[in-house]
Amino acid sequence: MNETTSDNSGLGWAFLSCVFFIVGMPVVMLLAIEGSEWYQAFSLMNPMF
Repeated sequence: MNETTSDNSGLGWAFLSCVFFIVGMPVVMLLAIEGSEWYQAFSLMNPMF
């Protein structure tokens, strides 16, 4: 009998890369285009200021 099993070893990395491209890339592009001034305006989301 030959059973095929599914391996989910790469599922976490795939999920993290999708989250990075959905959430991280717009933030990185805004930082590259606008600079950090737009991020400092959100004082609730920025604990550094």
